Amino acid sequence: MTFHQRCTVADRSNCGTRSPQISACSRDGIRKFCSVSASAYGSPESDPDQHQNAILAAGEIQVAVAKLNEARKCRGEPCPEFGIGIHCGEVVHGFVGTSDRMEFTVIGDVVNRTARYCAAAAGGEVLISPEVYERVWRIADTERVTIKTKHEGDFVAYRVKGVKESVQDKKKVERVNTPKEE
Repeated sequence: MTFHQRCTVADRSNCGTRSPQISACSRDGIRKFCSVSASAYGSPESDPDQHQNAILAAGEIQVAVAKLNEARKCRGEPCPEFGIGIHCGEVVHGFVGTSDRMEFTVIGDVVNRTARYCAAAAGGEVLISPEVYERVWRIADTERVTIKTKHEGDFVAYRVKGVKESVQDKKKVERVNTPKEE
């Protein structure tokens, strides 16, 4: 794949406060922050684990937000909760803008569909599309849910309740053994 991209992930805050700058725990990381959302895209290079990595990163984001919120609560600060939606497919990606303001972005139906999953995810929840579910059902504990949309009919989604321990342990070992970039 050259110009097209596989796999997109987005998350949003449910309480209207600024998103904490949390680095996604996947190899590809968070690419774009907005006031109430963050988007992460996989690599244009082939990665057979991209769907699994997206779910693991989403879980790690939820854990990181919970830890941040514990500290924020002690200080009497607002505690944002994130609902995360994950969908995959081909998108057009690249730089858009002028010489004064250039931004890397993605566009396409997959991005719009991902936004629907994000909007439906409650705080602390991770929803995945059927396309992602087809690729991760062996490693993820999920439950099927329905998302109501205004104009597109109902969407099927899967709420991620957990990931098998063996998968999490394997990824931890890979991260420890991966050489750090300098």
